[in-house]
Amino acid sequence: MSDTPINQPNEHLARSFFAHSDIFQSLMEFYLPPKTSKLLAFDSFHPIDTNMKKDYFGKIQDYIGYRGTFTNGISVFMFLEPQSAIDGALLIRMLHYITITSTNYITTVDQSKQSALIPFPIAVTFYYGKAPWTGRLKFSEMWDNTSSNIDPDILKFVHDLIDLNCTSVKIGKGHPFLQSLLIVLKAYSLAKPIDNESLSQLGKIMASAKTDSRIKNFTAEIGRYILEFVKVAGGPAVLEELFFIPILGKAEGKKMLATTIDAIKATSAK
Repeated sequence: MSDTPINQPNEHLARSFFAHSDIFQSLMEFYLPPKTSKLLAFDSFHPIDTNMKKDYFGKIQDYIGYRGTFTNGISVFMFLEPQSAIDGALLIRMLHYITITSTNYITTVDQSKQSALIPFPIAVTFYYGKAPWTGRLKFSEMWDNTSSNIDPDILKFVHDLIDLNCTSVKIGKGHPFLQSLLIVLKAYSLAKPIDNESLSQLGKIMASAKTDSRIKNFTAEIGRYILEFVKVAGGPAVLEELFFIPILGKAEGKKMLATTIDAIKATSAK
């Protein structure tokens, strides 16, 4: 992983989860706009190789990229950008990811760089900010186009939007870890502590995947995110009762809460 800074510290959780193919595939299948999702062969997607993320200086860029296919077999590059705040440079950054990956792809498959066709690029913004989405979706909207003689759609790059801040997004489908992530990030977007009902639901959903080898790591990450960025209406004791213990059992749950609180304090003290 590169040392490229994440725009917002709380975006680490989403990036961590979507680095896993099954969780990424589940997001695309159940929450991507239908006009795009119906075209994709979800099981075909796998993370883009790290070497494909090297920029012109050989530095690895830290972005979420996957390669797969449409249902008709045509290759696809997908780029996912988690955002907890609206970023005016988002579309430029998306194009940067596409350029880096496509350049490396052409170099890899065709040393002449003349006859290669690159996989079709799709950019997706995963938004869970506290304010309604007001950002641009079209690259053409970024240009200073004051003349009616210039076609505003000369560059038609558009990114899809999955907007958790939108009240119409209903969480209840997909991989248990994906649903858990969405519940927590939805709570963040509401800008208020997570309530006991949502916390209990979260604990049950996570517990349903307790045989998954990633359960402890994801439980720790979600628990820390809640304590740092969301908060709990009833405090840490309620988080322990409704989240940690149902997933890990009493002894392990208490231990993980204590360890998480200590880790947060240690980080804050630096």
